[in-house]
Amino acid sequence: MAHSSLKPLVYYLSMDFHPDRNAGAARANDIVECLSEFAQVKVMTNKYGRPIGQETVHSLPIKNSQNQKNLFLRFLREFLFCTIVFVRLLFSEAKSIIVVTSPPFLLISLLSFLPKKKGQLFVLDVRDIYPDIFVHAGLITPSSFAFRALSAIESAAYRKSDVIFTVCESLANKIRRRSPGSEVKLVLNGYSDHFNIQGNKREPVEKKEKLSVITHGNFGRFQDVEVMNELTKKVSHLPIKFTFMGFGAKFGSIVPRPNVEILPAVANSEIPEVLSQMDLGLSCRTSDEIGREAIPVKVLEYLGVGLPSLVFPIMEEFSELEQKGAICQFEGDDLDEAVKFLEEILCCPEKLSKMIETVMKVRNAYSRKSHSVMAVEYLMESYRQKLKE
Repeated sequence: MAHSSLKPLVYYLSMDFHPDRNAGAARANDIVECLSEFAQVKVMTNKYGRPIGQETVHSLPIKNSQNQKNLFLRFLREFLFCTIVFVRLLFSEAKSIIVVTSPPFLLISLLSFLPKKKGQLFVLDVRDIYPDIFVHAGLITPSSFAFRALSAIESAAYRKSDVIFTVCESLANKIRRRSPGSEVKLVLNGYSDHFNIQGNKREPVEKKEKLSVITHGNFGRFQDVEVMNELTKKVSHLPIKFTFMGFGAKFGSIVPRPNVEILPAVANSEIPEVLSQMDLGLSCRTSDEIGREAIPVKVLEYLGVGLPSLVFPIMEEFSELEQKGAICQFEGDDLDEAVKFLEEILCCPEKLSKMIETVMKVRNAYSRKSHSVMAVEYLMESYRQKLKE
């Protein structure tokens, strides 16, 4: 069926989509919602994908591979998903927009080999850099043939893309170095609208009898659960309660303690209310290159509800937030300094009040909606220019 002459047709490819609860789905949901105002959007996603608005969702008969521990099953799901999508896109309409999201890596390879029809705009949305992820996971080495082959596929996808979006400046710079001349735009993950609490002020903090600290979301490969466990152990003498709420491959590795509460994941719509009842957010990523480069969405969600946060390890992307006083960052092997910070918060509630005041001032700049709108506006302008070529 031909699409409306008033709106272009967008094919949006993502293994993560509503009602998935991971960062990829949250990003895809907002971008698709913004795209639907300007275009007819056809989402191709996993078998449980469901519409959130005006878009059409094609739920392929493949489960989401992102949280699959078994590497063979993960690869098989990704391969089947990409094969089905590739065949369908061979029949895609000319003068359409194709948006490919990654991870998984195989979707990047799809873009490398897919023939581009007249008037089509190819857009790549990158959340992780490959094949670096495979190297850090110990699956391949930088000197291997596999690394060189995957790098060639990655470079081909970058060159073929008319627009590349990515989530932080460090990844944007890496893509620019690997593909000089590519059009790379920064689109922060940010926090969604339902994390934007009402009002611009929060009440001053009284002296705390017990400090409540929370971390939530997907406890996946690049979450440093060991640091979390060591931190809860080191402050067991202090009146601090830690809440761990979520799911993922490492969620079962959290050590139960008297000062630890372990809760299953809740619906996205319920998360802001839970967070807003806490005093501090906590983010612990691995201290390797991958862990330091990808901005943790949970920290941005803490900002949305007016919550300061404790961040491990130190991330250059968060240096401005730290300088302003909205967050505090520490290395995972420097937990004594983090303990001192928590002791200060307990003794000096005005320190926490000042952090909250700063968060409320800066949080609007980290809204995912605002970044999604800018991304879609740029995408549509690029599409109009493509039609003139």
